[in-house]
Amino acid sequence: QQQQQQQQQQQQKSTRVKNVWKYCSTCNIFRPPRTKHCDICKNCVCVFDHHCPWTGNCIGLRNHTVFLRFLLGLTVYSVFVFIFCVMVLLDDMGSIPGLYPMEKFTKAVVLYPINTCILIISFFVTAGMIPFLSYHLYLTAVGMTSYEYIKENCMDAQHGSQHSLSDVDSEPFITKAFIWTSNIYHKICRCQKLPESKLDYLQTVVSAEDYIHSYAVPSAL
Repeated sequence: QQQQQQQQQQQQKSTRVKNVWKYCSTCNIFRPPRTKHCDICKNCVCVFDHHCPWTGNCIGLRNHTVFLRFLLGLTVYSVFVFIFCVMVLLDDMGSIPGLYPMEKFTKAVVLYPINTCILIISFFVTAGMIPFLSYHLYLTAVGMTSYEYIKENCMDAQHGSQHSLSDVDSEPFITKAFIWTSNIYHKICRCQKLPESKLDYLQTVVSAEDYIHSYAVPSAL
């Protein structure tokens, strides 16, 4: 009974977190659930994940799929470059005469500095991209965003409790694995139609004087 009560409380917390509409005093709108105002973009972003400094915009509902594909492609490319550079280095070591492998390795590094630089760069890029991609694939599988994940951990640290925004925590592992795999497939592999943006970038820009005069009360004849 206690476990059932705890599960009901967790579901109530997750439902309350997901269904809250908040008012944004900057944009003067009521933000839909899972929406956050970005101080850098100066806009409310639906299903806000994070503000990416590498792409120069926010990652949200309309571009999260493209962002995951970008991470996946960059990770595969960096792994390919790293493996290719290692193969080239081994081939260079085989063409250098010597008795000891360490001596061949040193000569190959000195004789082919460009390959060595690319190898070092691709190693660090691969070492950073694999954990980053794994982290975002995990969030996609459980149906959370980076902002929600960080916020949840902060709430756990402050209140000393454990709760989750995911609705499948109480399911068996096989069911959870199927749901997680399905979430990743639908997010990355399926071609879904993007929802329309709420921002009108093609609207006509008018000056402040024209705007005031357009709403001015006409004088009496």
